[in-house]
Amino acid sequence: MLTVDNVHKRFGGLKALDGVYMEVEKGTITSIIGPNGSGKSTLINVITALYEPDEGDIRFNGSSIRRLKPHQVFEKGIVRTFQVPRIFPRMTVLENMMLAPRRQTGEGITANFFRWKKVDAEEEEHAKKALEILKFLGLAHLKNELAMNLSGGQMKLLELGRALMADPTVLLLDEPVAGVNPTLARKIFDAITTLRREQGLTFLIVEHNVDLLVEYSDHLYVMHRGKVVLSGHPKEVIRSPKVMDIYLGEV
Repeated sequence: MLTVDNVHKRFGGLKALDGVYMEVEKGTITSIIGPNGSGKSTLINVITALYEPDEGDIRFNGSSIRRLKPHQVFEKGIVRTFQVPRIFPRMTVLENMMLAPRRQTGEGITANFFRWKKVDAEEEEHAKKALEILKFLGLAHLKNELAMNLSGGQMKLLELGRALMADPTVLLLDEPVAGVNPTLARKIFDAITTLRREQGLTFLIVEHNVDLLVEYSDHLYVMHRGKVVLSGHPKEVIRSPKVMDIYLGEV
């Protein structure tokens, strides 16, 4: 479904990505680990068009998306979250959710005067969907709470919920449980597994919690110094002496 083919990205003299090749199969949970500075988040930024690669290609369902703008990648159903949740703090949880659906009719002058019935029906449908997702994520009781009052873990859940409102085909999650307590972290990964099973969603996850990734992932990539140095079944990859060397700084 998603292929990163020999991608390079430089920032001045720094090689952030150095010939990365990676495949994400449909309906899988594919994960990436690696020390800080290994290029994981840069890769997510390149896939979602926040950065343009210097070399190489990115293909989605066989077609190149390398030269698309971020909103065009989003329109294709490639949706992401960020390390630090990018919420609208002075809007309620429900209002944050309502911002996310793709291809909304909108509330411009034309829509208000000529398509107001469609706008009203659309908003009602989106509100219903938002409440269902909030219930699924355990946030329904906070629907009218200002987003700024949520805990860090709840903000992570809200950002996941907002991503689901966009009807994604592929979800790219950048450290979805960073700073989250173990109980909530497991809850988030249980939700990811349920979404994969019941809705057929595909996930590419960058995360430092290796134990959770080994338990929940179908395929694991290890990055180091801008390169993919290992890949395969998580339990096999994590037992490689090379992984230990990387994390101990011996490679």
